[in-house]
Amino acid sequence: MTPRRWAFFVAWGVALSAAGPLGAQERNPRIGCIFPAGGRQGTEVDVTVAGQYLDGVNGVRVSGTGVRAYVVDYFKPLSQGQLALLRARQRELLQRKMEAAKAAGSRATTRAAWTAADERMLAEIARQLAAAQQRRPTVPALSEQVTVHLVIARNAEPGLRELRLITPSGMTNTLWLAIGQLPEVIEPPDRQSGQQPVIPIPATVNGQILPGEVDRYRFKALKGQRLVVAVSARALVPYIADAVPGWFQATVALYDAAGRELSYADDFLFHPDPVLYYRIPADGEYVLEVRDALYRGRDDFVYRISIGEVPFITSIFPLGCRVGTQTTVELRGWNFPRASIIPDAETPGVKMLSVRNEDVVSNRVPFRVDTLPECMEQEPDNQPGRGQPVQVPITVNGRINYPGDVDVYRFEGRAGQRIIAEVVARRLNSPL
Repeated sequence: MTPRRWAFFVAWGVALSAAGPLGAQERNPRIGCIFPAGGRQGTEVDVTVAGQYLDGVNGVRVSGTGVRAYVVDYFKPLSQGQLALLRARQRELLQRKMEAAKAAGSRATTRAAWTAADERMLAEIARQLAAAQQRRPTVPALSEQVTVHLVIARNAEPGLRELRLITPSGMTNTLWLAIGQLPEVIEPPDRQSGQQPVIPIPATVNGQILPGEVDRYRFKALKGQRLVVAVSARALVPYIADAVPGWFQATVALYDAAGRELSYADDFLFHPDPVLYYRIPADGEYVLEVRDALYRGRDDFVYRISIGEVPFITSIFPLGCRVGTQTTVELRGWNFPRASIIPDAETPGVKMLSVRNEDVVSNRVPFRVDTLPECMEQEPDNQPGRGQPVQVPITVNGRINYPGDVDVYRFEGRAGQRIIAEVVARRLNSPL
């Protein structure tokens, strides 16, 4: 296990307590963001988890298997009172050091004492004051920072994991941590305004939209490449209590080297995180842009962007099947060789389907395995007098193919029967 490193406050006989008065309201530990919000299979990475009331943090819990996590550092900003005391002590030490230097150059028989311990204390105070300036939080909800070391196994399942911190006063809320498959790129922390880092593709880009920022990245692409750009933002931090509105609404755009916009997205179907597909028209350099829709910025406006010729499922049909049957499921999307799959239907429940293109697994989409008899929609069935006959109970698999399309079904009922008709669409990733 990696040794823990803890930030501490220099004491010189004056006790500085971060605790409130006796009887103060209990503060529940909470976390607001993780950056970078994930890592690649088979790698080790340090992430910063920001939050509040994390004193004594001593553990990390990550859901699933294949990911080990350790706390290696904890930072809590000094209060204004603590900063004032540090500066006062710094002035006192500097005065004594100056007096000691003067005494050393004079013939005074009594010299002011200046020891190696004094020198170390002065250096430590300077370090803490510099750290307080550099790590000043933009919002109180993110004022404390915990560095977590992740060890991600090569066979760790890609996708989102739950991450929580463990403190003496309890566990924090859950945030999402992503396990990826592509090479990872982290936005340079010291990037100058307007600078556009060059990234390889395929890659997963990790960044934050800070106040006043629009992030842009340059990459080279070849004619005919079919790029999928998928942003994760709301998927990582679904709600931000003290933001207005209470979320990061990411937008993504592609530009050519001359600055002409080629493609833009601010959502995907009914999902708030944008996804775009673009076929590269010519060899050259292109620019990827990500920003908040309202041009806001905060430390918790965290994003991950996968870019490359990666497989991506946009829809499937049917959305489910009966348990114990073999059903061919039609796939639609980008960058995968198979047009259909036959999912496992041995047990009921919602299964997650994906496809593979070489070593890269696509996004996962839900597929429902149920116990009722099933049938498929049969056209024409869009007129009340020509509705498709079905025998209840049954699950009907259909789709609205065009604007104005209507599907009608007929069944026999008996007096006193209580019929429940439930539509399952968005729960299974349909835009209906």
